[in-house]
Amino acid sequence: MKTAEEIMKERGSVYGPFDEVSEVSQALEHLVIGGGKRARFTAVQREAIKMVSSKLARLACGDPNHLDSWLDASNYLKLAHDDTLKKANPKRDGQGAKLSEAGHAWNLGTLRDDPTALWTQERQKDITGR
Repeated sequence: MKTAEEIMKERGSVYGPFDEVSEVSQALEHLVIGGGKRARFTAVQREAIKMVSSKLARLACGDPNHLDSWLDASNYLKLAHDDTLKKANPKRDGQGAKLSEAGHAWNLGTLRDDPTALWTQERQKDITGR
């Protein structure tokens, strides 16, 4: 089993120094929802913006070819999109908005139970080619 120090060193080589990532992430988040704009966004939208800012900061400060960061950012945006759509059109079927990625249909309830489900499926596809 890896030690916490080994994991931190490994992640730092992929994501960049945490202090730099933190500064860039906070600056991006503030650019989008700072300065009195925060109240315009729902909690889901604010959380997605926070998480996407973190993923973009990791790409800016670390390895820009790290595919998981790109996929994670797009998934957070899709979750916010689907939640916004659901709230704009509350007469939908009650099953939640569908998240489609790589030809698979995902229910938001599944992602709430296992947020890594889509990511895991994509990684399996990368590994096996299926």
